[in-house]
Amino acid sequence: MTGTRPAWRRNRSFSSMPNNRVEPGNDDRRVAPAVRARRSRLSSRLTAGVPGRTLDSIPPAAGAEVMGTAIVSIALSLDGQETLSRVILAIAAVIWVSLAMLLPLRAARDPAGFRADARTPAALTAVVATAVLGTRLTLLGWAWAGIATLVIAVVLWAALVRPVLAGC
Repeated sequence: MTGTRPAWRRNRSFSSMPNNRVEPGNDDRRVAPAVRARRSRLSSRLTAGVPGRTLDSIPPAAGAEVMGTAIVSIALSLDGQETLSRVILAIAAVIWVSLAMLLPLRAARDPAGFRADARTPAALTAVVATAVLGTRLTLLGWAWAGIATLVIAVVLWAALVRPVLAGC
């Protein structure tokens, strides 16, 4: 039966998956010493206390929160509850901007872990979240903002679709 499963699925379960992330104290002998030193300096600044824990806690599917919130905003707008819809839209926008600021820091702190997360289908929630947010901004009458976020969604999709398909 194991011969029919893809190689990446053999002998793996979600509870026993190894942690492939390079931790600040983890000595990865395949990396050049200068790169290790730079990682150590960078990670020591980013891992101190709350910022490090915050960056570690961002899951690959973090865009789902934005996506769901923006969908609710669209539904409320279509239902005629514009005030509540705009409040929900503001919440979605704050979450999206927060993620847009935190994800590059996470990529700098843990490049290997970030690349591994970007290869999962859950990473595509960032694309959908950006597109749904753009759709809501367009419905609001802010065509320029809607077009800008939809362009960002296309760029994200182009950057993520190949690694995700290769990782599946």
